[in-house]
Amino acid sequence: MRASKQIKFAGKELTVKELTVSQVQQVMTELENGTYEGHILDALMDRPFPANALFLALDMKADDFDLDVGPSMLDELYEAVIDVNPSCAAMMERLQKEGTRRQESGGLPAN
Repeated sequence: MRASKQIKFAGKELTVKELTVSQVQQVMTELENGTYEGHILDALMDRPFPANALFLALDMKADDFDLDVGPSMLDELYEAVIDVNPSCAAMMERLQKEGTRRQESGGLPAN
């Protein structure tokens, strides 16, 4: 059984669900293939957890997400999603650090 958590966000009850391995693979494929165009939340929030994964965890489409909220409310939402998806969040953080390291070094790290 997948982990889940009920939270209150922007006056609504939301269920945050643990992503399946298949969903994580979908997120990674979108990122790697360049089919994920990004979202305002990716630019606004200083989190390695992409908005496409956030929306999957909330079982909603990006267009259905209420943007009429303060960034401090988003912090609470991200914390809940990361709390239910610690493995995915840790993977995303590792990948972000690796990408930054590669970008700064100008290429792949030596073996």
